Amino acid sequence: EIKYASSVVHILSDFIPQNEQVIFQLNYFEELCIAKALKQRYSYPIVCVVHLAQYQQLFNGNKNKLIGLNIYKPLTQAECTLNKEMEFYSAADHIISVTGYMKEFLISFYNIEPSKISIIPNGLDLKTDSACNEKDKLRLRGLFGFRKEDYIILYVGRIDACKGLSFLAQAFQLACRKRKDMKLVVIGQGSFDELQSKFNT
Repeated sequence: EIKYASSVVHILSDFIPQNEQVIFQLNYFEELCIAKALKQRYSYPIVCVVHLAQYQQLFNGNKNKLIGLNIYKPLTQAECTLNKEMEFYSAADHIISVTGYMKEFLISFYNIEPSKISIIPNGLDLKTDSACNEKDKLRLRGLFGFRKEDYIILYVGRIDACKGLSFLAQAFQLACRKRKDMKLVVIGQGSFDELQSKFNT
């Protein structure tokens, strides 16, 4: 990994201007060696964009499985992965998080300095994605087979266990015991068969 990272930085050196402002953007914790190699050679800042934490993939979004882990003296594969992720974000000069939740996680679990993290949500073009008026909402409900009185919960994102959709399924089933007019709409790519298996009714 170290040899590969050194080669990457060496190749980049032909393209990086000497007298201009440069920012390196890295997004994945596997790029830790590249981040270290860049910092050794350049004084330019490294910015990371975080969308999710590795525990979400390792433990299918179950944060309780973090309890008791020692990421500072890792012994297990999971601990080593989280240690590497922590080191990656510690090496960054600045971190952009798309959610406040991830910022709080980085601060509380990895002890990242709060001032080092900015929250920039995924953007919408308000010119093309403006809110619907009530008439449009009713038309869209009818178009997709919903009644005016239906209470609709919408999930838009990747259909992946690490997104915690099993918890959404459990919560939705509990909520349906109190309200019979609830509908769950899931939009995204992934395994719908696995998601449907979480529903027992």
